[in-house]
Amino acid sequence: LGTKAMAETTLAVPEPASRRDPPELPEGVTKEVLTAAPEENWRHAIAGDKVTVHYTGRLKETGEEFDTSRGKEPASFNIGRGEVIRGWELGIPTMRKSEVSRLTISPDFAYGEKGMLPKIPPNATLVFDVELVDFECKDDLFGDFACMRTVLDEGQGWSTLNVGDEVEISIRAESQQDGRTLEERQCVAYKIGSGQLGDLSRVADRALYDMKKGGKVAIRCQPDYVYSNASHGEVMVTLEVHEVYVETEVSVDHYDNCGYVMKKQIREGIGSDSPNDGAKVALRVEAVRGSNGALVACFDGPCDLQFRAGDGEVCDALEKAVRQMNEGERAVITCSKPSMCVDPTLGISGIAEGEKLTFSVELTSFENAKSFYDMSEDEKLQFLTERKEVGSNLFRAQRLLLALHRYREVLDNLSYIEDSDLSEEGRVKSKALKKACELNQSQCLLKLGDYYGAKVACDTVLADDPSNVKALFRRATANYSRRDFGDALEDLKRLLELEPSNAEARKLLPQVKEGVKSGEKKAKNMYAKMSKGFCFSDKEKRGIQFIFEPKPEKFSALYLDEPERNTASCNAGDYRLYVGGGAINWAFGELFKKTQGLEFGKTCEEYQKIHTEILQCSRKAAKKLISAKDIPAAAELLPKVCLTAAYGRAAEVQPEEAADAAEKGEDCAGARLGGSIGSVFIDVFEEQKRPLHAKNVAQLYVVGPKGEGCHFSTGEGTGPLFDEDRFEDSVELLGAKAIETVIEYNDVRGDEPPIEEVRWCLVSGGVYRHPSVSKVDVARATLRGMKSVKGAGADGLVVTFAYDEDCFRLAWEKEKDRKD
Repeated sequence: LGTKAMAETTLAVPEPASRRDPPELPEGVTKEVLTAAPEENWRHAIAGDKVTVHYTGRLKETGEEFDTSRGKEPASFNIGRGEVIRGWELGIPTMRKSEVSRLTISPDFAYGEKGMLPKIPPNATLVFDVELVDFECKDDLFGDFACMRTVLDEGQGWSTLNVGDEVEISIRAESQQDGRTLEERQCVAYKIGSGQLGDLSRVADRALYDMKKGGKVAIRCQPDYVYSNASHGEVMVTLEVHEVYVETEVSVDHYDNCGYVMKKQIREGIGSDSPNDGAKVALRVEAVRGSNGALVACFDGPCDLQFRAGDGEVCDALEKAVRQMNEGERAVITCSKPSMCVDPTLGISGIAEGEKLTFSVELTSFENAKSFYDMSEDEKLQFLTERKEVGSNLFRAQRLLLALHRYREVLDNLSYIEDSDLSEEGRVKSKALKKACELNQSQCLLKLGDYYGAKVACDTVLADDPSNVKALFRRATANYSRRDFGDALEDLKRLLELEPSNAEARKLLPQVKEGVKSGEKKAKNMYAKMSKGFCFSDKEKRGIQFIFEPKPEKFSALYLDEPERNTASCNAGDYRLYVGGGAINWAFGELFKKTQGLEFGKTCEEYQKIHTEILQCSRKAAKKLISAKDIPAAAELLPKVCLTAAYGRAAEVQPEEAADAAEKGEDCAGARLGGSIGSVFIDVFEEQKRPLHAKNVAQLYVVGPKGEGCHFSTGEGTGPLFDEDRFEDSVELLGAKAIETVIEYNDVRGDEPPIEEVRWCLVSGGVYRHPSVSKVDVARATLRGMKSVKGAGADGLVVTFAYDEDCFRLAWEKEKDRKD
């Protein structure tokens, strides 16, 4: 790995003078202090810091106000990034926290000759009254100015570091008092967060957080921050990153996103391009080792492979990994599934079950196939037909994941071709190719156990060709496996009308009929009890349909083992957004451990992190519905808790939360504070990990209010306590927001399953309930909120209320009586 060494000179890096001494303002920007900052706030913001301000802007000539943040969220921006006018970039660094000043800014430092019509005319001098609410010091590692970092070299490359990443570093600690070296390590491997650097770990972990390969920093630390013995005085820590070993999970589709193949980057490649489907690849395999670290006996030694990406000429592990490598990149590929390591070219076969292989490889070169967008019509259709045949060959070889990827890439490319751009012959070929790939995809998905995906593929075929026998049979098979016996029976009846002698359909028919018979008996008994004494008018059917469960023999189930519809069950989550803990949240955690194999202690941190990331992004996006797939830090956690997707919408920040945040100098968009109460999340389960039944598709995670006087899970960081009126109002609002979120999810879900039914518990009606509010009152507030949601998306949506002293049915009757 080389002998990179750190320079031997002692570094003396003082805290930047600009923190203490404000910069001088140029002619054209003047400042008048209206309210001075407290003496203890002596630091100024500098370039790279994120500042938060309140402001009011006026035209100097007329005094007319053109903008203000008062009454709204304060504005935040990064100094030195060009995100605001130059007058702000220059003026705000002269201010201190809590200071209020008036900045007068000439046109040259504002909007110049053009202005910003209609509010700001050309050549306008502007006057801003600005309050510096806070600033985030990027070189203050722990927020107390006890460890100040100075960047000596920004480094290079695409990746920044995070907890769990592996790096090669050099680190040295020197006493600022006498210049002696206290500790030094050269070119050592280190995993961030592991504590392997002993007393230096805490500072190193924080300093490495956003560094890059080749980056170098110096951190001046107060006594006791690095070593317990403070006799050495302040300590200067110099840290340099030589290599970044980025480890990522490699997958072709989410069906194999199970950690079977991991890629650890040992050396970065050139640029950002990777081999495409059909690329000519040159890959050097330097070593293949077993679980014990020894070279596998069947590997003949280093060899150079040349193959076409996607054709299956090498093992699945290498096929998957090479598509995510750059030219010149060196990596270690670890595969824990023996069948994906079998490679006759490398002489690898007969791998024992449970054995794990690692491949040391280098992508020496590749030549991508001609861009699809540069092809003529004939070339496109010829290329896609050939890739479909490659998929069929892979399917026959039982390499299902690679075959599925070939079919999906063909379908993706076809989706970009407009019929209007094709000739008549081209449209016919394109349509036939699409149908063949959808049918082949459905067969792959059936064998992989993704019955919902197979059904969707068949739906696409049958939409254009209702009499397609293959699609009818495969959809019937998928529906039978999903226990949708009625739909399976309809498909088989239609198929046998078209082809009475179809042997496969006749063989499946008796099993489907038995399923229908068994399901009807269960459903009849269950739903007769649930609907007893309650009926809907035709008018009510046009909105949400409400069902009230009867008293169960033991306790209300979180999910039914034979649901009629795709169901999301409500988990009354905690303000801290985790799964587990106490009450019903504990029950969900135990269910997930039992049915999905999740392993965690009292609470599941992965759920908490996913929800927190979504919450923060939703706040920044004006409380819009956010998908975890759009947030890298959340997306990578989904498979760890058996989810294919997660969505969420943040609630409004409560006034006392905002006040508490301001008092502590914290950002309301932060993970700990504000806006959790009334937030709604939808966690969509993997097909094979749905609890109890394939139709139990999601968890509806909601955060309800806590009433004054409740004594369960209270205190700092657990959310505010509401008085009686605000408590009931918040319950009502939550009911509405939950239904709105489900409706919006159904509109944007893409390939995810629709939610047809919500199982709702008495949120905030137990340990969080205000003592002056009855359970029936909580239920009434919930019903009012849900019934307020109108529109086509609400039509046909079913909400089933779990039994809790029959309060929801009583609440319904009281609400009807009130209206009457």
